[in-house]
Amino acid sequence: MRQFFLKHRKWLLYTLYGVILASALLVFRFPSDAVVDYIRAEVQSRYPGLLVSVQKVSLSFPAGVKLTGTEFRTQGPPEQTVFAAKKIIIMPRLLSLLGNSPEYRFTCQAYDGLISGQAGIRKNGEETLYTLLTEFEKIHIDENSPLPAFIKDFMNGTLQGTVTFSGSGLYDPDGTGEAALKLSDGSFRFAQPFLNINVIDFKEFPVKAELKDQNLNIPEARLKGKDFLGQASGVIALKTPIKKSRMNIEVTIEPTAAFMQDSSRNDDTSRLIKQVLKNGRTFNISGTVENPGF
Repeated sequence: MRQFFLKHRKWLLYTLYGVILASALLVFRFPSDAVVDYIRAEVQSRYPGLLVSVQKVSLSFPAGVKLTGTEFRTQGPPEQTVFAAKKIIIMPRLLSLLGNSPEYRFTCQAYDGLISGQAGIRKNGEETLYTLLTEFEKIHIDENSPLPAFIKDFMNGTLQGTVTFSGSGLYDPDGTGEAALKLSDGSFRFAQPFLNINVIDFKEFPVKAELKDQNLNIPEARLKGKDFLGQASGVIALKTPIKKSRMNIEVTIEPTAAFMQDSSRNDDTSRLIKQVLKNGRTFNISGTVENPGF
C-alpha cells in the first residue's frame, strides 16, 4: 500500500486537491436562487394555488440540502400560511440516485417539534408516483401556529405519530395511506356550542385513519379527558381544496364519573349536561371541514 501511494502520490494529491477545490467552490458558489426557483416551479406545477418562500438554501454535510425559513401559503384573498418550518434538511440515499427510483431522507424543525421521514419517487410511464413515511414528534399546535384556520381555530395540543402515503399526489383517486396519530394535553373548540359547551379539554386523543378512493376512513378515535370521554368514527370525503372536504362522523360523548360526582358543578349548565349526557349521547358531525355542523 505504501509503495502504491509513493508511486502514484502525484495523481492522488491532484485528485484530493480537485475534490477539495470542487467542494469549496460548491459551498461558496452554491446556486441557492436556482434551487429556490426549481422548488417553486415544482410546487406550482402540481398545486397552482400554493406559494412557496425560502429565506436561504445551503449545503448540509455530508450530503444534503438545507432550507431555512420555509413557508407555504395559499393565494388570497385571504392569503394564509398552511405550513412553516424553521429548518428542513433533505438528504438523498446516494445509491438510489444511480437507479430510476431515488429515495430521500428528511428532517424538519417546525412548531417547536420535529418532523422526519423518508420519501421515494418512481416513474410509472407518464405518471410520477411518490411514497412517503412521516413521523411527528412533539408538534405544538395553538391559535398562533402558522397553520390553516380550520385547524388552529378548532383544536390545540401536542401532536405525535406516523403517516404513510403512496400515490401521484394528495388528490390522486388511487392514492392510499394510513395514519396513527395522538393529540395530547389539548382542547377542541366548537363553532356552535353543544349543550352550552364551547370547549372540551382532553388529556389525549388518539386516532387511526385510512385513505382509499379519496375517502379518509376513521374507524376509531377516542377522547380521554377530565370531564368527558368520547369516541368517534366515520368518513371524510376529500375535495379540492381540502377545507371543502365533506364530513360524516358519528360521535358519542359522556361525562366522567368525577364530573358527575363533583358537587361544585351545580350551575344550570352543569345540571343540564349531567341530565342529558348521563348515559352518553350520540350525535353526528356533518358539513365541511371549514364549516362543520352538528
